[in-house]
Amino acid sequence: MAPPVSVDVLVIGSGASGLAAAVSANRAGARVALAAKGSLQSCNSAKAQGGIQAAFGDDDSPSSTRRTSGRARTRQPTGGSWRC
Repeated sequence: MAPPVSVDVLVIGSGASGLAAAVSANRAGARVALAAKGSLQSCNSAKAQGGIQAAFGDDDSPSSTRRTSGRARTRQPTGGSWRC
């Protein structure tokens, strides 16, 4: 068993909301731990059919994300076809 760890914030769940909460708390200076039932990729957010778009970087913004994701939705893959 791992030794006890002292944290300011314990986030339960590795989905989009859990990861966003963990990042926000960390950026605010908190010591954060994240508990997940499996690997980070096993959450339901990772399985979302259409993906999830978010602006997280310092050089990103909601309007920039909206512009680039809109462009991606309107382009058909080269040599491929759209699938639902």
